[in-house]
Amino acid sequence: MSSKYRTDVRAGELRMDDGFARMSYVLFRNDHDAREILASRMPDASFAVGDTLCGNSLLDDEAVQYLNRPGGEREPMMVFTDRGVGLLSKIYDGCAAMGLYLHLHLPSEPVSRLINGGVLEGIGDDRKPTRNARMRALGDQVRMEDEACYLPLAAWWADVQGGCRRLIATSLQTNYRLHTDTLADAIRRLAAFAGCGVTLHISAVLGESGGAVTCYAPELVEACLLFLLSEVRERAATRSATVELETVNGEWGGGLRLTLRYSVLHEDSACAPTQTDGFFHVAQVAELCGLDLYCTFSDSHPSEAGERERLHDCTVVLEWLRDPTLMPTSDLKSRLRIAYGN
Repeated sequence: MSSKYRTDVRAGELRMDDGFARMSYVLFRNDHDAREILASRMPDASFAVGDTLCGNSLLDDEAVQYLNRPGGEREPMMVFTDRGVGLLSKIYDGCAAMGLYLHLHLPSEPVSRLINGGVLEGIGDDRKPTRNARMRALGDQVRMEDEACYLPLAAWWADVQGGCRRLIATSLQTNYRLHTDTLADAIRRLAAFAGCGVTLHISAVLGESGGAVTCYAPELVEACLLFLLSEVRERAATRSATVELETVNGEWGGGLRLTLRYSVLHEDSACAPTQTDGFFHVAQVAELCGLDLYCTFSDSHPSEAGERERLHDCTVVLEWLRDPTLMPTSDLKSRLRIAYGN
């Protein structure tokens, strides 16, 4: 690694945080009725990338109505489905036309009764999370056997409450400046959530001076990073990546540039990230805001395991080249919907 980077010694852990083991997640498109799955972390083959949420018996009419409402910062909805209990969030809807589903790994009916009883938000129906009709229909009479779910449910809710707030924040009063430490911490937390390892290298220009980059839409960067780190977990030969944090012009306060590097097995490189529907969607959304996302592969080389297994080095770059406030797309007021090939 070039001396222009310093390594963040706190990064590089591969193990997923214990709190996130209570839930899986699904990242899906929310600009088309099919709602194709773009990325997921599941212990089994359910909610596979490319599937639709409708095909997984997740979305009833009430959930669809919730997802179709305009606005990306509405309160999340707890849903009882044929696949279990989870939470639908629109946190990335307005910025990236993506929805997030957090699946809870606990018995569905006891959890629903506890939630209906108000254990998460205190007393009173107005303090309970928004719930779909199937969950409300189970009633709020908590049984003795339900009590075993209380502590893990409360711990899961604490994780959700923290995770559903923005990990990356900036201010118009700071000319869209984002502190390097804030972004570095967000990358580590998102990697832990996705279940992949990261080793973070920060440009010496940013690291030595406290660091600031120009970032016009932190919520969009967060959505892109969650997708890309999900790709690392799914595709990388070691389930880990090196992330380089710098600016486009190499100067303090310049446009953000993030570079992810990881290796994939030779046989997996035929399905490059740039050829997937998910990567295409995220790149198109990013482009509307002046953010470039692209991927390249190097020549293959033998892995440490031996000559028979060969690796490709995958490099993914996310960089802010254009001010979105000066672009024709900046005056789009309607709900983001991407139509491909039209």
